Amino acid sequence: MSEASVFLDSFLRKGKLPLDAIHVVLGGLERKGHVEWEDAQRKTRCFVMWRTPEEWATLIFQWVADRGFTNTVCTFYDLHSGDAAVDQEFFGMDLWMLKKSLRVLQAQGKAELMQGTQQDDSDGGVKFFS
Repeated sequence: MSEASVFLDSFLRKGKLPLDAIHVVLGGLERKGHVEWEDAQRKTRCFVMWRTPEEWATLIFQWVADRGFTNTVCTFYDLHSGDAAVDQEFFGMDLWMLKKSLRVLQAQGKAELMQGTQQDDSDGGVKFFS
């Protein structure tokens, strides 16, 4: 059972925290970039993020620069599960968050995402620029 499930089971589903209080907490996290609503209109399902995509992007790019991987291509697998990343905080990160963080780097001109051939794009990659 994940920590998120424990939180949900302990507080949200058992009615220990009123719905208004939950929305206040999530609203505060959203303003700081730590919540992304799956259904922005109704706000009934969301992702709660430990770090913002911008924070992850900074960590990933620092690792890329430290390892001399600028001006090279890395697959999503390299970043998510590769031997070179095993000791990094982003190792094992959910693919949706990894790609979201890499899109931040792309918007900053530090990377270019490359589409994979799989339906979920799990075999895609990214080229990092110096």
